Amino acid sequence: MAVYPGAFVDLYTEHLTVISPVRQLRIYCAGVWHNAVLVLVGLVFLWSLPYLLVPIYVTGQGAVVINVLKVSYIISIKYFYSRAIIALNAS
Repeated sequence: MAVYPGAFVDLYTEHLTVISPVRQLRIYCAGVWHNAVLVLVGLVFLWSLPYLLVPIYVTGQGAVVINVLKVSYIISIKYFYSRAIIALNAS
């Protein structure tokens, strides 16, 4: 499930026709600038994630596949490099 920080506002056309065109334009453009600022905040957060996650990222621990023989059954599995190995020597 994703969170979309957007909003839909249903404005009454009678209220909009009463105000000046400049104020109408300010109302219509307010949502565009709001979305642009949210995108910039999201990009800054995305770009800063590697620096924020450094304290909890550990290297050199766990199981690592060093070499796979070319005649191995694993090589013939399609999309092998995008799947996880969930068992070793299982029958």
